[in-house]
Amino acid sequence: MTNPGTYELLNLAQRAGAQAAEHIRQSRYGKDLEIQTKSSPTDMVTMVDKETEGIIKEMLLGARPQDGFLGEESAEVTSNEITWVVDPIDGTTNFVYGFPVFAVSIAARDFSGATLVGLVVDVYHGDCFYATLGGGSFLNNRSIAVSNTNSLSQALVSTGFSYDKVTRVAQAKTLTHIIGEVRDIRRAGAASLDLCYLAAGRVDGYYEVGLWPWDYAAGTLIVREAGGVVGSLNSDQPSQEITVAGNTTIFKELRELLLTDGPSA
Repeated sequence: MTNPGTYELLNLAQRAGAQAAEHIRQSRYGKDLEIQTKSSPTDMVTMVDKETEGIIKEMLLGARPQDGFLGEESAEVTSNEITWVVDPIDGTTNFVYGFPVFAVSIAARDFSGATLVGLVVDVYHGDCFYATLGGGSFLNNRSIAVSNTNSLSQALVSTGFSYDKVTRVAQAKTLTHIIGEVRDIRRAGAASLDLCYLAAGRVDGYYEVGLWPWDYAAGTLIVREAGGVVGSLNSDQPSQEITVAGNTTIFKELRELLLTDGPSA
């Protein structure tokens, strides 16, 4: 059961997520996106990413000035209280192209590192996925759960690819080993939504290398509260090296398969 303090955090995250999503929708058309690049020529960031993070940060820290903030587009604010972990537009490439898979991701993490609240807003479709620690996972106020698929050969698995071309080529080679062992592969382009789709049973498994905390913080809680498992090759926590997720059976089988290929997957 969600305690009152966690409910307040969730309510604040929902309000910030809704306002951020509306700003993104309004900014998508009739505006110069002012596209720049970051880690590589294919790693894009727009003025809308930065504006949206500013909106979220102002709302969260305006309501709770003692809190910390870890966002993709701004300097970290440290705190001994709650830290908000935020990706203002997860799936910027999709956003730029108008491909309808991009999201706002907001998580509230306590000083011990435990994620108390996770919220992901599917901007294009208007869906809101959220979870609280010990309180279950929901899509638009409807309880969700991971699939009961019990064989990797029958699993629909999602993944993503690095912005670095050398890593991407290595990932493609790994994919040739995996694709014959699963039902099929999906690549949507937004890690937070990949995790939410897993939580809702829309895919059975997921793996990706190179994720940052803002990519997976909210989605990890949503998967776990939906009955799923999220970890890495040798840990029960996701990591930048690789993040793996699924229901209990698919997680185990997918991780074993990936272990034969290493973290370049």
